[in-house]
Amino acid sequence: MHILIDVQGYQSESKVRGIGRSTLAMSRAIIENAGEHRVSILINGMYPIDNINDVKMAYRDLLTDEDMFIFSAVAPTAYRHIENHGRSKAAQAARDIAIAGRDAAPLWRGNSETVIFRYLFVFS
Repeated sequence: MHILIDVQGYQSESKVRGIGRSTLAMSRAIIENAGEHRVSILINGMYPIDNINDVKMAYRDLLTDEDMFIFSAVAPTAYRHIENHGRSKAAQAARDIAIAGRDAAPLWRGNSETVIFRYLFVFS
């Protein structure tokens, strides 16, 4: 089985608070206990390069570059601003295409206020 974990919760301004720390801890625990299963992470490429490199360094001891997938789109995408709605929808589509390219199906979904991971995908 191949598990893909969206780690955007660790990339946001919450990186050093609850959701960020929980995303990092839980994703690392899944990777460390995966046994014969392959685990990859999905990284949001719209963050600054230093942020992306920080995420990669946080998993460098557990994953190869081949297991760190980056998706990107055109920013800004903050949906609270009406002028960003089109870009926000396009960014969601880019993310969905990145996931679909790995034949992933959602295993569990939730929102960032109530859950540790936005999405966890399993595919064979």
